[in-house]
Amino acid sequence: MQCKISARPAQLEDLEVLLDLESLRRKSYEVYSPIFWAEAEQAREAQREYFRELLSAKNENAIVRVAEESGRIMAFAIGYIANSPAVYREQKVCFVDDFPIAADASWDTHGRAALEAVESEAIRRGATLTNVVCAQQDLKKRDFLRKRNLAVASEWWVGPIKGDR
Repeated sequence: MQCKISARPAQLEDLEVLLDLESLRRKSYEVYSPIFWAEAEQAREAQREYFRELLSAKNENAIVRVAEESGRIMAFAIGYIANSPAVYREQKVCFVDDFPIAADASWDTHGRAALEAVESEAIRRGATLTNVVCAQQDLKKRDFLRKRNLAVASEWWVGPIKGDR
């Protein structure tokens, strides 16, 4: 028997689970890019306050959705609606930065449910473009995004500043 996957708006009661998922993502990213993704000592507390603000509806541009299976949160996505920069064709963009998942094997199920829920609300708010942040070595997520016909538009190159390179 296959369990049903559903998506819904995140609630304040979901906060600790969201923090757990985000912490797992940071730890995996830190393994291959320790300069950029190095976790701050107070990371969880800082993120708790940030997420609490998003979940208490103080940020009306944010869209926070969770994907659940059997009542357990398996993924979440946070989108922000913003206008494109003035130098580009004018459109509303849904920027998705925080988008972790409990199990890499479930991007096509849990990840899809969370992202589609954010995009659905973004469309309702007038967005016409999705911009999803994905780390270079997050290969399963990258594959999932490619399957959704998203394309790499930018990359960040990171390194310590030194006098002579």
